[in-house]
Parts: sequence; C-alpha cells; structure tokens
Amino acid sequence: MKMERPTFQDVLEARYIIKAYLPRTPLYSYPQLNQLLDAKVFIKHENFLPGRAFKIRGGLNLKSELSFF
Repeated sequence: MKMERPTFQDVLEARYIIKAYLPRTPLYSYPQLNQLLDAKVFIKHENFLPGRAFKIRGGLNLKSELSFF
C-alpha cells in the first residue's frame, strides 16, 4: 500500500480533530539560544503533551480515519 502525501487541507482537518483532545503545545524562547543564533527562536515543547511526544497527534488523527463498518 502506497501512502499519498498529505495536502494542506488534510493538515487543516487533522488540526481540527487533534485540538479536541490535546492542548496547544507551548512555545518558549531562550535568551542564550537567541544570542547564539542571532535570532529570536521559539522551541515547541511537544514533550509537555501526554505521552511526551508529537506521535500522539498522528495516532489521534489516524484513529479518526479508521472505520469498523
């Protein structure tokens, strides 16, 4: 089975599904990192989610697409 690339519409639909189950992931900026990179950088802390990883998002989206009938 060959998987197709997700479209932008697929991403928007997944976002709608996932937000019902998970809070938004916090973004943090760290002064030392900003200085090192000479830019304002934000780190998205997926490790703050249940399961401590972004993989839970994919699992929730996949589960919403499954049908048993």
